[in-house]
Amino acid sequence: MRVSTTLGFLSAAALASAITQVVEVGTGSNPFNFNPNNLTAAEGDVIQFVFSGAPGLHSVTQSNFANPCQPLEGGFNSGFVSVAAGFTGPFVEYEITITNASQPIWFYCAQTSPSPHCIAGMSGVINAPPGKPLSAYQSAASALAALPTQSPSLAATGGVGVSISAPPATGSDAAASTTVPPSASATGGSSSSSGSSSSGGSSSSGGSSSSTSAPAATSSSAAAGTKAVSGLVALAAAAVLGLSI
Repeated sequence: MRVSTTLGFLSAAALASAITQVVEVGTGSNPFNFNPNNLTAAEGDVIQFVFSGAPGLHSVTQSNFANPCQPLEGGFNSGFVSVAAGFTGPFVEYEITITNASQPIWFYCAQTSPSPHCIAGMSGVINAPPGKPLSAYQSAASALAALPTQSPSLAATGGVGVSISAPPATGSDAAASTTVPPSASATGGSSSSSGSSSSGGSSSSGGSSSSTSAPAATSSSAAAGTKAVSGLVALAAAAVLGLSI
């Protein structure tokens, strides 16, 4: 009983120390960018992608080091999210939770218009392994003659090293240029908007080593830095402490 209670406490304490890291999509002087694009995260940490670049039409699509700019089979995919010029929020958010910190998570934008965003450098990594820096992935991507076949109309399932906290938004296809109100919702996920919206395109459902919950949230601003996890987790930790004997 003491052992199980102690393990429960340690698990709750780990969750209580988890953080949320915000990644802004398509912002700054270079719209083909995730900011930041090189992260270190612990198990339980949440990575929140905020589609705050305006104008923009981007995705967050899981890949791997060996095949840059190519969707990972069964990987997570946000779908394409469109943001109108001059739009200031609330922005579409897409969250993943790290479930295996030893598994590198490579991601990129699958947009092909006006030119392939991934080849232009729009990619990132969570927990890059030794000897495989993001710069090497981006160099391999820039050497591609063309973007590998993308499948934005297909559903993504499963994933590697993550679960979906907020499911991906459905999105327009890679050639779309229009925007619609932010009423679109998303379902599904994977292991691994007046002005800001998503329509058509890809969504994901189910998934090995993954879970889904509520539709993609919106934010009044693209918050920077890290945020403390829910007070509910802290209450859980307190509850576990009360169980010790």
